[in-house]
Amino acid sequence: MGWRTPVHPPNDTFDITPDSMIEFVFSLGTPCYLRTEPAEQLLPTCYIVGLLDKTVQIRANGLLKTLRARFYP
Repeated sequence: MGWRTPVHPPNDTFDITPDSMIEFVFSLGTPCYLRTEPAEQLLPTCYIVGLLDKTVQIRANGLLKTLRARFYP
């Protein structure tokens, strides 16, 4: 599935919720950051989202283009 959208504050964050799927994400365009405490972490261009036990939040600012593939564990 591909996704392309402009994201700007205050709508520059989105949640990834636990859904019992593993996702392989390839991201182009603006950099994405994983929102953690005490600081945000820059995500690489290509990353895997494993099985989650809580919601995580991602932030970007600009034109976000992603391609993802979902897999059953």
